[in-house]
Formats: sequence, structure tokens, C-alpha cells
Amino acid sequence: MGEHVAILALDTTTVVATAAIVRQGYVLAEVALGVQRNHAERILPAIDFIMREAGLKPSQLARVAVCIGPGSFTGQRIGLSLAKGLAEGLGIPLVPVSTLKLLAEQLSMFEGIVVPLLDAQRNEYYGAVFRSRGGVVERLVADQTFNRQELGSLLSNYSGEPVMLTGEAAEEAGLKQSLRVAPPPWRMPRASVLGLLAENTQGVDSKAVIPNYIRSSSAKPRKNGE
Repeated sequence: MGEHVAILALDTTTVVATAAIVRQGYVLAEVALGVQRNHAERILPAIDFIMREAGLKPSQLARVAVCIGPGSFTGQRIGLSLAKGLAEGLGIPLVPVSTLKLLAEQLSMFEGIVVPLLDAQRNEYYGAVFRSRGGVVERLVADQTFNRQELGSLLSNYSGEPVMLTGEAAEEAGLKQSLRVAPPPWRMPRASVLGLLAENTQGVDSKAVIPNYIRSSSAKPRKNGE
């Protein structure tokens, strides 16, 4: 097998850590771990496992794809630091993807409005709005935070179209908004879909990539000027 033939994709921004190896439109190996945000201890062994299952060496990777958030602040730092270290060490590009964008892409078979939602705590959601049509997912609203009332107001703009919620906070929001919710397997990021998406996405220099925090973590007070 020649050099630089596969993509390593990983995500640690939600309660499920996931990693996959993709090559030329095929998923060679994938793992998903419900580790309750204990990502630091589990993601490296998971990557080692899928590399062995795919029969690949690190030198055969063409690029690394990673979700950069929003989501768990700690999870974003863990995943992005690992992905950047691998990309820089191997001298290959990094493909950063919004977690919300990935969740929307996973529903490209749906015709209508896709609204991925993650728990932002403080009775708020991380969310965005996309339109899926003919297998193409188009972003309509940037990643942001909003509360339940703001979510309802936002969704009223699309009352004439089919709407589907996805993401780990979708079920709660769907019950309150009386909207369709994606099946459970598609509410969590899938590294295999991330890898397939990265095959058609231009990579960048990993040094320029930062986490998509949206807002500062409540776990660490902001300093003056930050």
C-alpha cells in the first residue's frame, strides 16, 4: 500500500468519543466510546486500535480531521491538541470541522431544515441551522448559543419547511417544541462521516486552528483583556 492514502478522523467534543479511518470513500475502521467525557484516557488507545484494524502505519495518513466544537471545553482541547500533534508530527494537513456542521451532514439524506443542538448548560443550547436538499447541506445560521425561547423564535422562520433536530440536546428540545428528532444513532458525531467529509475538504496548516468555544468556559474565570 502506498504512502498517504487514508484519513484519520476523531471527535471528543461530546459525551461520546469517536475515531475512524477512511480511505477513498470507504470506512476501514471506526470506534465510538461512551466515556462520559473521560476522553484523555481512551482516545489514544482507540486510535491505535483502528490503525491496527485498518492495517495502516501513521506514515500512510494523508490528513487528520477533527471536530473543533462547540461542545465540552475540555473535550475540544483534548481532541484538537491530539489532532494538531499528529498532523504536525507527520507533516500533513489538518481538516477542522464544526461539531454542529458534522451533525447536520449526517442527515444529508433528509430534505428540509436541520437544527443540531448540544447542551451549553445554563439552560442554553449550542446550535446552528442548515438546509439539506438533494444530499447537499447548506449552512443558514452560524454556530451560536440560544435559550429555549430564542430557539422557538428562530425555528418559526422555517415553519413552512420540514424541520428535524439532532444532537445530544435534540430530544429535550424536540419535546418542548413538538418537532421531529433524528434517530438516536445519528444524534452523536460519527467519525466515519467526518472522515468522508474531509476527503472533499481542503486541509489547512494545523498551527492556525483554534477551538470553536463560542464563549469562555465557566470553569475558568476570564482575565482582564481576554
